[in-house]
Amino acid sequence: MPNVKKFTANHGQTGQTVYCIIEREADNFLLNDADGTFGAAPADPYSPMAEHSVIKGRYILSESGTVWNDGWYNIAVYLQVGGSPAPAADTMINGDRFYISADAIVYLEELLLHIQGLTLRNHVEDDITRNADGLKTASSIYTYNSAANATTHDKSTGLIAKENISITYDLNSRVSLFKVVKV
Repeated sequence: MPNVKKFTANHGQTGQTVYCIIEREADNFLLNDADGTFGAAPADPYSPMAEHSVIKGRYILSESGTVWNDGWYNIAVYLQVGGSPAPAADTMINGDRFYISADAIVYLEELLLHIQGLTLRNHVEDDITRNADGLKTASSIYTYNSAANATTHDKSTGLIAKENISITYDLNSRVSLFKVVKV
């Protein structure tokens, strides 16, 4: 069953018609709002965003039509000015790039923590390998059932999950692929 991917855009004005377009970077395919699949020319690439019932001016899309591939995605959020979506005429009010792993959004802070070698809560990063430039190319994240077991980190007591991470860089030493695989 697909996970719910939730997107928010804070526009500040209430009662507006807001929609978004989501692009998968790997192939530049767009999300088809009609069936939740990605395609080169989907029938309906415009996903309406509903205004929050209490926090006025905040618009939300909860998407769970299909399981999404791991990788980078982009979202562009538009304020619709006419009778139907028209990105060339409508005003873009928000945009972002995000990463999907195991059909869930991985937040930038989590990516940075993994890349920088930091640990948090009940997690320990270990088995780190680096390339000739000193950039991290692989590691393992161990998740324990308590901070005490994470402190001990014997790779067995209280271990509840292990994820192997691989990182690929472009010629400018920017992350071009970040892959997480549960073991």
